[in-house]
Amino acid sequence: LDAVTTTLSRTSLEKLPDAVRAARNLPAADRCIAEATTDRVEPPPPALAARVSAIGAAATKARYLALAADPAAAALAQAAAADAETTGYQPVVAQANLALGAALEMERAKPSAEVYGKAADAALAGGDDVRFVEAFARRLFVVSRRSDEDASALTATLPFVTTIAKRTGPPGAFSRALLYNNAASSRIAAGDEPGAIALLRKVRDEISPTEQSTELWVALGNLAMLVPDRAERDALFAEERAQLERTLGADHPFTLTARIRATVFIENPQKASTLLAELCEKYRQLQPHHHAAILDCYYDLGWLAVERGDAAAAKRAYAIVVATKIEDQRVEIAAAELARLDGDLAGAAVHAEAIGREATATAAWWSQLPAADAYLVVAAAREALGEPAAAVAALEAARTVLISARLHTKTTPVIRLEARVNALLAIAKRDSALAEKARVWYRAAGGYDVAIRALSW
Repeated sequence: LDAVTTTLSRTSLEKLPDAVRAARNLPAADRCIAEATTDRVEPPPPALAARVSAIGAAATKARYLALAADPAAAALAQAAAADAETTGYQPVVAQANLALGAALEMERAKPSAEVYGKAADAALAGGDDVRFVEAFARRLFVVSRRSDEDASALTATLPFVTTIAKRTGPPGAFSRALLYNNAASSRIAAGDEPGAIALLRKVRDEISPTEQSTELWVALGNLAMLVPDRAERDALFAEERAQLERTLGADHPFTLTARIRATVFIENPQKASTLLAELCEKYRQLQPHHHAAILDCYYDLGWLAVERGDAAAAKRAYAIVVATKIEDQRVEIAAAELARLDGDLAGAAVHAEAIGREATATAAWWSQLPAADAYLVVAAAREALGEPAAAVAALEAARTVLISARLHTKTTPVIRLEARVNALLAIAKRDSALAEKARVWYRAAGGYDVAIRALSW
């Protein structure tokens, strides 16, 4: 309570949504009672009890500050972790390192995975199964998102960790659900969407209808992105939105981000563009400092504008993307697209070709996807320069990237991208088979009448 009061009293307006979300992610009273009444962890020796209690309180405060994106979190967590080490009491070492991992993750610091690993080791040594499962789950999430790391060693131990998670009973419900959700993320990264779907359905089974933690409700959106049935997908996105609006409010950035994500999965481009334009503008007005989310939204909005041939709308969206100045390949692609739309065809082609080469040189399939967008810019620029062979080569390069990606994912944004590449290649090469592939998806999506006519010869 002290951490919440202190943080809210000094939180700036732009950080207030983070503080609200942090408060919602604090353990619910019923979970605290369940943990207290069924705790199997050996208590500290009486001589250490007061110190352990104080360190635990500091770790809890640091963790709340990390969730609230408060810069004071890291220093407080570092001190708590150092103090915990001197006690030799492993459960509090685990608790403090979980807080430190959260603070480092908030700062996007690479050591967060190692710190979560230390927390897991300490929890296991101290007989704290609930914290062990949570620490493992958080480490798995961090590692699986890094394109430069191999998560196979961690995923190999999942059966062992899952066995422990199952025996934790009601007190371990949150950690267990978190494990399933984060294991699903690792399955997505590995290209195993059926495996991810099965795990995410387990998350849904674990979540209480009154759960306050937004961290778990996001699993509904994760599941929605993967299920093949459109009706189930839409229902899951709607349920996620309803729960986030209940816990955070309709205009909270986390809620708006979930709505933006759902909109990108609307197949009909007119419907998607109209709703996305509204959400992007609302987000930018309410949260102008959240540059990463603004980039995500306006990049997709610009992409859809280019797809339908609306140069003015594309330029407006991509100018906002470039203005974020974030180090991201999509910012570079937006800059190349702006150059093309402004008439610098050669410059756009050279710039986009460099982005494509850089992206395809990475190991993870998902980090190669921007190359397909980059090669679309190259193809459009080369075609306008009167270099049809170079344009076709760029489209073939994009298709190669997508053939690899489609081995791993069947999500709507990737299928839409594949259809666009197939359509452009079909027209350039008069390839009836590719034309039919594009037409099939366009007919099912709706709103692509012009594209379908262009592919009918």
